[in-house]
Amino acid sequence: MRIECWKVDFLSQPPSNDPMNLKAVALMTRYFLVSFLAALTFVAVSGCSEIHKLRGGSNDEKPQEIATLSNESQLPTSERSTEIVARQTGPLSEQLSNKGLRMGNAVFLQIFKQEGEVKVWMEPGKGQAFKLFKTYPICNFSGDLGPKLKEGDKQSPEGFYNVAPQAMNPHSNYHLSFNLGFPNAFDRSHGRTGSYLMVHGNCVSVGCYAMGDDQIEEIYTLAEAALRSGQKSFDVHAFPFKMTEDNLSEHKYSKWYHFWKNLKEGHDAFEETKIPPRIKVAAKSYKVESRAVAQKDILTVIKETDEKALTKDADRKQALAEPEISTFKDGRYTKEPDVDGVGEDKAAAEWDRIMMDERILSSEDEDLKSRN
Repeated sequence: MRIECWKVDFLSQPPSNDPMNLKAVALMTRYFLVSFLAALTFVAVSGCSEIHKLRGGSNDEKPQEIATLSNESQLPTSERSTEIVARQTGPLSEQLSNKGLRMGNAVFLQIFKQEGEVKVWMEPGKGQAFKLFKTYPICNFSGDLGPKLKEGDKQSPEGFYNVAPQAMNPHSNYHLSFNLGFPNAFDRSHGRTGSYLMVHGNCVSVGCYAMGDDQIEEIYTLAEAALRSGQKSFDVHAFPFKMTEDNLSEHKYSKWYHFWKNLKEGHDAFEETKIPPRIKVAAKSYKVESRAVAQKDILTVIKETDEKALTKDADRKQALAEPEISTFKDGRYTKEPDVDGVGEDKAAAEWDRIMMDERILSSEDEDLKSRN
């Protein structure tokens, strides 16, 4: 308060020739310059991750202090997020309906750095292929193409990330945000460091993906609705560019070429099935498992099992309706309907007679052989 008052007095009064006043002005000017440069250096080195941490923009460090967890799906809420979600739900519901979707459908996000896009995909029904709802422009991201390696390198991350309910941040200093969860298991296996890498509003980024306030409001509302409706978490796949063969070949001399080829596996798995693949990490590499293939195999087994059961059931019903047995008559087998077991008795008697005849013939043959 003293400084503010001094500033007002100093600016409102004409400069004085008193050496003491001039010395005080010089010291105060130096103080402000040093403080300003220190702040700039802190932002440049730490990036938006540290800003989120110090301002309470992340809910990972001490979630109980910066967000009140709701009973429903353990989602953090705030007055701001509640107002935004209520305001956005109506318009979004109408847009979703036009595409055969609805609020609460599961969500899946793709980030493409070079194109500056975030694609929001949604699942119309359980186990169904995801549909593209909307493509949002990225207002700003920092760094170059390539993954984030260490704290303070100003790189926006690339890779496969998963966002749980507790990673949603309705108290962000950048309107709304959610934590990508960097570093993931893959990043840690390569010794990469960093924290509080977010997708947030505003248009300022030193390591995060800044979407702008309007875009983050819609994305946040869709994600929150999905989590409230039972989606345990949602995947965010961050790519350097559209993972086409042509784009990849343009970067074949990049030091990240093999890393990007690994990312392409996950990209292509989704393109083929439109169902987010299951991602694991082994031997410092992403291992991609197509969920659609596994689902297809299960459905095939169920279908084949059902078909066999139906065929067997049909045969059984036919046998009960008109059971038939074979009898040997006039040198050939004929089928006769079984009426209260009469046919079965005839068949048994016929079989005994045939076996007796064969034994008689066999004994006669042996007798002939002994005589010869």
